[in-house]
Amino acid sequence: MGLAALALIGCGGQTTRPEPVPEDVPGAFVAAVCQHAVACGQMPDLATCRTAVSVPSTLAARLTSLREGRVVYHADRMAECLTRWVAASCSLSEVLAANAICASAFEGVVPYGASCVDSAECRAADCEFVDCTGACCAGTCGLPPSHQAAVGEGCTTTGDCIAGSICGLQARCVAVVGEGEACADDVICGTYQACVGGVCTRPAARGQACHPELNAFACDRVDDYCDPGTRICLARHNTGEACVIDDGSGNAVGCVQADWCDAGTCQPLPTVGEACANTALCLPGLLCNPTSGLCVSASGQPACGV
Repeated sequence: MGLAALALIGCGGQTTRPEPVPEDVPGAFVAAVCQHAVACGQMPDLATCRTAVSVPSTLAARLTSLREGRVVYHADRMAECLTRWVAASCSLSEVLAANAICASAFEGVVPYGASCVDSAECRAADCEFVDCTGACCAGTCGLPPSHQAAVGEGCTTTGDCIAGSICGLQARCVAVVGEGEACADDVICGTYQACVGGVCTRPAARGQACHPELNAFACDRVDDYCDPGTRICLARHNTGEACVIDDGSGNAVGCVQADWCDAGTCQPLPTVGEACANTALCLPGLLCNPTSGLCVSASGQPACGV
């Protein structure tokens, strides 16, 4: 499938739709993600990945909103999203950057006061809900962000807060600081950082000191792991290589994400229809059916609609 971002003039003077067209997006997205996953050891091969990976629920929701006329679609941004996924290294920061571009491919058009089920549908990017307890609830699109509330003042959404702050869990604006700066309950770290020992810290690069307590975000690369003994980010081990048990958590660590640690050796995780490893383990994106003991596709939640 071509990823041209601009419309082309076809035979007879007819203008073709910019690619990728919405109908092709689910398959194209899974293909791009799988290419990246195989390259970074998260999946053994493309065919297995396409069986295991399903379309993300957020993307399915955006496509439902598009069919209902509640968002507009930017094919050029989706084309860039797919290109970024394929070209991304195994760095989490590059994956997050690609995801941000993917999200921008859909733009909300629902006006203030109209019904919505997702903030992405609203022009102001704010769908306000009241007493929502279910998976799908109808809300109302809010006003454009005011950005007037100072740090410490009350807020409903981040749009209420001044630049450099967000609406925190206590419904008050809290300051956002950068790497190396002090953090606390009222001062939080920016994107892709964690508060470690009172300091905003990014995931470590390969060969650098890491913090095992950050789990999957201890190391910047998805094909690295934070060695519990040395507390250094190291490359994950491939099938047939040795793996270790973390004395602190009791969990096996060190294998590529498409493998598991079986009696001290990295072995492939089972795919769809195969018996779960160690009674519960399957390839990423799959679930172990407790009744059959087999790995099955994780069925996503149906997309909400108004």
